[in-house]
Amino acid sequence: MCNKLLQSIGIRFKDIRHLNEALTHASHGESVNNERLEFFGDAVLKLVVSEYLVHQYPDYNEGQLTQLRAWLISDSALHIVAKSIALGDFLRLSKSERRNKAHERPSLLANAFEALIGAIYLDQGLNPVQVFLKNRLDIVLMPLVKENHHVDHKSELQERMQKSRLALPLYTVVRTQGTDHNKIFVVSVSIVWQDEPNTQEGSGRTKKSAEQSAAKAMLHHLDNNIQ
Repeated sequence: MCNKLLQSIGIRFKDIRHLNEALTHASHGESVNNERLEFFGDAVLKLVVSEYLVHQYPDYNEGQLTQLRAWLISDSALHIVAKSIALGDFLRLSKSERRNKAHERPSLLANAFEALIGAIYLDQGLNPVQVFLKNRLDIVLMPLVKENHHVDHKSELQERMQKSRLALPLYTVVRTQGTDHNKIFVVSVSIVWQDEPNTQEGSGRTKKSAEQSAAKAMLHHLDNNIQ
């Protein structure tokens, strides 16, 4: 089964034990799991993504590079990349975790992807990691960057309110949908602009992403409906 993953990522491991460790979740009960590789892969990921951005955006300042890197190595972005290689299908979990669809959780998939990066580095060195990540960045994540998925809409909305000397936005969880292991949060954001109350909603798999979605909707509302 791992052959499909190897084919997908284009890596031929010298020591398959590195890959097995990266795919083994703590719930599986093995003496060795992927937590150490997750720790190591996180550091490798920051290095490689930082180098990629420095070359890709020579005119960006430190703040712009930091903001973009923060999104590219976030759980939400790594979850997207992990899904692009169907990483969850290959994870070794306990039967109960598999039954509860833990392999679909964004945070678990993001951690497993970091572990995979750590495993590739230990087995192959830096260059194959750079090639693999550049491919995933070019094909999967950078098209989303062009659509401004990395923009911090909450900070932008807050700064706009502060600049106008108005009360800060208020975020409220309106409702949740789905099961505990596949939950969707619906969040509202409320502001008072020109003495008029305004409310918009957004949704996401985490409260944070739902708040970002709501803030984005409010910014769009302000730009297009309020003079």
